[in-house]
Amino acid sequence: GIETLQMQGLKKQGLIYYREGVNSTVSVHRLDGSNLDLRINGKTDASLGDMATQVLVGQIPQLFGAEAADRYLVIGLASGITAGSITLHQPSHIDVMELEPAVVEASHYFDEYNNRPLDNPRVQVIADDARAFMGTVREPYDVIISEPSNPWLSGASSLFTREFFQAAKMALREDGVLMQWLQLYWIDTASVQAVLKSLRSQFPYLYGFLSQKDDPDLLILARQTPLNGENLPDWRTLPSGIKRELNRINLYSSADLWSLLRLTPQDFDQIIGDSRVENTDDNMFVALRSPWHLFDSSDDVLAMFQPGNEGVLALENVSLSANDIAALALSHMWRRNDMVMAARMAAIALNSGESANGRIFTAELRNSVYNKDKNKISSRFDRAVQLEPDGYFPRVARAYYLYETDNMDKALEDVELALSVEPEYWPARRLKLDILI
Repeated sequence: GIETLQMQGLKKQGLIYYREGVNSTVSVHRLDGSNLDLRINGKTDASLGDMATQVLVGQIPQLFGAEAADRYLVIGLASGITAGSITLHQPSHIDVMELEPAVVEASHYFDEYNNRPLDNPRVQVIADDARAFMGTVREPYDVIISEPSNPWLSGASSLFTREFFQAAKMALREDGVLMQWLQLYWIDTASVQAVLKSLRSQFPYLYGFLSQKDDPDLLILARQTPLNGENLPDWRTLPSGIKRELNRINLYSSADLWSLLRLTPQDFDQIIGDSRVENTDDNMFVALRSPWHLFDSSDDVLAMFQPGNEGVLALENVSLSANDIAALALSHMWRRNDMVMAARMAAIALNSGESANGRIFTAELRNSVYNKDKNKISSRFDRAVQLEPDGYFPRVARAYYLYETDNMDKALEDVELALSVEPEYWPARRLKLDILI
């Protein structure tokens, strides 16, 4: 093969790594001077632009109901960001399946961003085909994370079939979970339904997570038992290292984490509908069908995944205060870019009583959407602080508004008070820097 380009990363733009490997051609490209992407046979399979997806597939299983997870199987190394994110929870064992040795070499270009999983003694890279390996598992896993390439690629298509999901179930503990990535682009609705129907045949409870409202990367937590209110993450209990990991993908609170959960088993029932086709090894439904839909618009597929429920509020035994539900509304507005879901949460919160976050939501709505009547906007932020004088969040929200209206002294005062309560709250630290500059 062609000689490996210099690994020191001295080249700032363009191709910085290339190798014709045993199974694939692997390259790493630097774009715009900062972004990196890793390509397999010319197709991007990992990049810094996909940071949220790569982190979340590693974090969601532990955050939502798998607190005791100790043995992981990760299918596909790519940039190493997912495996590295898992190491922060300090499980005893992480097996990473990677068929192509050149990917292992190329992943080191992401060492600045991936928590260096290959240097961690708990991580073992296994050079084997995932389907073949599944049949040899003797000690079951707590979590399997499957983030292969797109299902229209011949090698990856076998990782989206009923037989693969059955093998995954057999390789898991009785209460183990599968985290499955599924693309919502360059694929048609029938193919998506076939994959979901196959997955649900082995895991009856499916939960869908989206980083943004129209995110084409769907993350599915597949379980044998339902999630409930006791499985929701609590930001206050998370170790600081996990918080920092989540901060880099713009997650800063419990509500931010809760707002990621968009689809419940009832939603998947509606999405699958009366589809009778499963994707199997025998019919190769998706492998044969999806190439015909490359470059198709994804509008119809994305429309299938706009939920009609209330997200985490649809789970059993969920009891959230009006303040928590209003925080959910703010997270959907600020983090998920979904005003429909935000309005739905806000209506529930405001009907449940007055709260600090409810006042913040109405102030933000009037400020960002209507952008008028500054006295009313200011009074709502003031009321939020009055309702929760020791809360860092009302202080930060008001400080942002004061900063936008050039009231720097009062903005700095609020930020300082917020940081005295939560010194590591990154938005407040960033705002303080902006004010001082």
